[in-house]
Amino acid sequence: MSAVAGCCWFDGRPAGADDVRVASDAARHRARQPFRVRCDGSVALAYADDTPDSCQPLHDPQSRATLVIDGRIDNLTELADALGVARSTSAPAVALAAWRRWGLDCGAHLLGDFVVVVS
Repeated sequence: MSAVAGCCWFDGRPAGADDVRVASDAARHRARQPFRVRCDGSVALAYADDTPDSCQPLHDPQSRATLVIDGRIDNLTELADALGVARSTSAPAVALAAWRRWGLDCGAHLLGDFVVVVS
């Protein structure tokens, strides 16, 4: 199982790991691994699952985007081909490549049962 937590301070103050601690503590039972947190400006994203080597939250320094995806993408192979990335690329990395290519329209290209959070 897995869990996602996050916060965004709309008044511009910086977000920190403590800002997602209440949500992540409440969802601790959803995963065997601890939450991994990425804070960037006024946004903090946290993700936990059963995989010790999970890459999420996934950050792309080039676009300065951070992404968390939870669920499954059914057309992962087709997306990887369309985006020019290796078919062995992880689902979060494919979703991030889709975000870089299509921005807000990337959701129209992803098929499956998932939630994606991009900051």
